[in-house]
Amino acid sequence: DAAERRRWLGSVDTRARLEHCRNKLAAAGRRPALNLPGAGSWMSPGQSAFSSMALLIIIVALLVAKALGLFETGFFRRLTMPSGADRHYGRD
Repeated sequence: DAAERRRWLGSVDTRARLEHCRNKLAAAGRRPALNLPGAGSWMSPGQSAFSSMALLIIIVALLVAKALGLFETGFFRRLTMPSGADRHYGRD
């Protein structure tokens, strides 16, 4: 398979390469046959819709948390301090 891949990548005959791909895909049927970049990506149609949606929701939630300042130091301390207490600690 490695020798076939090297021969295929080294070929300059576009028609032969396309015919080789067509034959390989026809022989594979519904199985993945070509080693294409991004074929295993989380947005690939072969992935489950639930896992793609869950990952997208997590990313959006992290972006919202970042926008709200949840990851900044002292965020939770500011929430628990009584109002005006930040003046006693030298904060503005």
